[in-house]
Amino acid sequence: GVELMRKYKADMAAFTKRREELVKAETLFNLPLTSYPELGLLEKELKQLTQVYDLYIKHMAQRNEWSSMLWSKLDVNQLSTGAEKYDKDVRRMPKALVELPTYQKLEEVVKSFKESVPLIQSLRHDAIKPIHWQELMALARKGDIAEGKVPAALAGDDEEATQTIDLNKMTLGTVFALELARFNDEVNNIVLTAQNELKIETEVGTVEADWRQLVFDNKPYKTDRGFELLANEHIRLKLEDHIITLQAMGGSPYATKLLDVIKRWEKNLNTVSEVLDAWMTT
Repeated sequence: GVELMRKYKADMAAFTKRREELVKAETLFNLPLTSYPELGLLEKELKQLTQVYDLYIKHMAQRNEWSSMLWSKLDVNQLSTGAEKYDKDVRRMPKALVELPTYQKLEEVVKSFKESVPLIQSLRHDAIKPIHWQELMALARKGDIAEGKVPAALAGDDEEATQTIDLNKMTLGTVFALELARFNDEVNNIVLTAQNELKIETEVGTVEADWRQLVFDNKPYKTDRGFELLANEHIRLKLEDHIITLQAMGGSPYATKLLDVIKRWEKNLNTVSEVLDAWMTT
């Protein structure tokens, strides 16, 4: 479309020049001046299309500039402000353009980009890790296959979806290419899952940190004959609390990726509980 507009403008310039030459010739020979109404109509339509394409070109140029930004350095507010500006620019265009298919396509492109910004913002959450980006890429690839954007011969090639993701090198262009606005609900579900996984990971980390620093209270047993373990009620309470917490975590639908760690800690703490009971009853 952009290349065709350049050709149309060049053609229009040539037509206009030719009209001027003909008008001069008619004036020179004192002939009636030809009005060329079709050329006037064409010029009017081209001016309307130029307004649409100029804004489209500016939007795509800005998008290309954003595409080079590193994901780790992304300023989402800048992106949001820019998307809002272009959306307003589209809505401020003359009403005479609204019925043009080119205007409607521009409106669709700008609106889609604006709607993708909240998704991009949600993906900036600390919970989103390379494994979640692999899921997002697999989701986009399935969409591309369904829409015929990937040749049938390559439909089974999942190399792109399973590649290692380096978030320090990934650019915003990679995110744009996924066209995640097509999968709003699925993306939000991946984000929600990642956030809950991070919450569980943090809770498991708290359990691990607590047990690394816990010390059983004891007292000397008959002077130099070793030590006697005290009741350690605070440890018993923490033990019970952590076992219950781990059991609850293990039952969460978001615990899949950490289930082995959770089960291992649950088993270890149950062993500690059994050993502690045995110590206190002997």
